[in-house]
Amino acid sequence: MNKYFSILNEHFENLVNEIDITTEKFISYKSCPKDVDLINRTRSDFLSEIQVQKIQIIQKFQNENFQIQNKSELIKHDLFKDNFSFLLHVKDKFSLRLVLVILDWYLSEECFKKFKQPYSKIKDTLIFETEADDFQVSNKTNTIDLLDKNIEQILAFDKFKNLEFLDLSKNLIKNIEKGTFDELKTLQKLIIECNNLKFIDEHLFDNLTGLKYLDLNDNQIANLKPSTFIHLNNLIELFLSENKIEIIETDLFKNLKNLRRLDLSLNLIVQIDECAFKNLTNLQYLYLNWNNLPTISPNCFSDLVELKELQLEKNYIERIVPEWFINLKNLSKFFVNNNFIEMIDRNSFKYLYSLKTLNLSYNRIRFFEENSLLNLTNLRKLYIRGNSIEVITDGMFNGLFNLVSLCLDENKIGIIEDNSFKDLKNLKILSLRKNYLSELKWSNLSGLIELERLIVQNNLISSIEIKIFQMTPKIQEVDIRVNRLNNIDDLAKQINECVLSENFTLKTR
Repeated sequence: MNKYFSILNEHFENLVNEIDITTEKFISYKSCPKDVDLINRTRSDFLSEIQVQKIQIIQKFQNENFQIQNKSELIKHDLFKDNFSFLLHVKDKFSLRLVLVILDWYLSEECFKKFKQPYSKIKDTLIFETEADDFQVSNKTNTIDLLDKNIEQILAFDKFKNLEFLDLSKNLIKNIEKGTFDELKTLQKLIIECNNLKFIDEHLFDNLTGLKYLDLNDNQIANLKPSTFIHLNNLIELFLSENKIEIIETDLFKNLKNLRRLDLSLNLIVQIDECAFKNLTNLQYLYLNWNNLPTISPNCFSDLVELKELQLEKNYIERIVPEWFINLKNLSKFFVNNNFIEMIDRNSFKYLYSLKTLNLSYNRIRFFEENSLLNLTNLRKLYIRGNSIEVITDGMFNGLFNLVSLCLDENKIGIIEDNSFKDLKNLKILSLRKNYLSELKWSNLSGLIELERLIVQNNLISSIEIKIFQMTPKIQEVDIRVNRLNNIDDLAKQINECVLSENFTLKTR
């Protein structure tokens, strides 16, 4: 037992000695009595905290029945397994903001050599001089922040029994051995984004049954085995963006019944197995944007009954498949911009009764079949920018009674048929920038009684019917810049005389 106390006392004596040395070093740089006094008071704070830690270990040692060990390493393990690290915060502003004390079995020696901050080693203790927000371990050791520390390798975190948050992001980690996280049964949030991981052991996360948030973004992961996430029953958010995944296989997510958010964007995905998302009945947000998907199976999303947002932009999709949406009664946002879609038929969105935002921009759409948007009665924002539409037809926007914002910029629109907007009784913003309109008449815009902003910049307009502004009493902004209008000042005067709003803005040049 005396050997135990001897090691304990030696440990803390060395620690106090190192703090004294550090204190003297800082005092030698200062001449102002106030600075010296501040440093000395800080030393007292450090020593008080160390004394508290020492007492806690002694009390634990006296209250528990330790198995007597002969080896020094095992003795240290017994003594410091619960108090192996602590953080000393200093509120006063001078160079030494805090001291982190941590036993060296936490990370490998090679890892510590990569740290930007200088440290001194006293036998089995490392003392860091660092900034308060730079390296953080809470007093209760439930949070560890190792963000951007140039770490290449990590060892097992088996001393962190109460850990809830672990951030290993922005390091140089290439591999994480099986068993590294096995003792972290209370861990709730794990961030390993922005490393060099190419492979994830299929059993790496087996014991993290309480994990709710897992971030593996921005690595080099190409393949994931079906059993990788099988034990993460409580996972709510999973981020796999910016990797090199090509195929999403069946059963990869099959046990993630509590998952709410899944990010697979910015990969190289060319194929999603039909049952890849089976059982994700609580998923609300699915990001598949910026991949190489040419098509998606009709039943791929059939189990996603709670889905609210689906992002498919920046793929190679040529057709909207109505069967995608059969069970998506709660979908409110759908992004399929920047694909290769050429037309919207009358069945494309027949099941999307709850949709509020639809982005079809930057496809190759030439026309919409009549009544193709008829079932989108709750739609509020519609973006069709950057397509090849030439004519706005009567019937194109039928049924969009709640639409508030409509963007038709960067098309080839030269004709707007009369009454095309007749159902858009609540539209407030209409944007038609960069098209080929030559005139603007009320018959083109009839029905837009709630219109507040009209943008027709960069067209070929040579005449505008004043009646437009007489029939839109809530108009607040009109942009008619870069057109072919003559006598622009006279036109501006007529428009201003018609408009009732006190905050009206007319952009002519």
